[in-house]
Amino acid sequence: EMCIRDRYQMDFENQQKDEMEAMQSIFMDEFILLNESPLTYELIVLADPQNTDSDTAVKARVRVEYTPTYPNELPLITNHIQFPLTIKDLEKLNAIADETCKGLIGMPMIYEVCEKIKDYILMRNNETTKEMIEEEKANADMKKAEKEKTFQKSFKIDREITTFTPVTVCLLYTSPSPRDLSTSRMPSSA
Repeated sequence: EMCIRDRYQMDFENQQKDEMEAMQSIFMDEFILLNESPLTYELIVLADPQNTDSDTAVKARVRVEYTPTYPNELPLITNHIQFPLTIKDLEKLNAIADETCKGLIGMPMIYEVCEKIKDYILMRNNETTKEMIEEEKANADMKKAEKEKTFQKSFKIDREITTFTPVTVCLLYTSPSPRDLSTSRMPSSA
């Protein structure tokens, strides 16, 4: 009986090791082995795999710890997030991981969990980018409106100055002096 149990446990351990090695080859630099017993590792799931910049990349860290009879029982999965993701996003990621795992009980599931998490953070990344673009546009529109208001204000001041400056036009005609009679500038018809 002990031999069957050991073989049964070794089968789980081999499945776990095979899945962990597959995740290591897929995630490469985003894979960190934390512990060999129980087998525990961390994956960095990026919204955009091309953007690995630690300051701007939208990502989640997924910590996986295999339970003794995984994949016949759920692994322990812990998600960690960073800005611009929020606590609400963390709750959603935990729900996604839990739901995905429950649907795949009995089969290797970590890759699928990571894909679902990636889909979610990609969607949030796109929403965040859209929000940032809209905010930049609103700021540009506000600056444009402020410039227009300043221009209108200065135009009004200029107009007020021109409007309220009185101008008097006066035409003056004088008859020629006796000295000018000899060389009259007046036309003869006048």
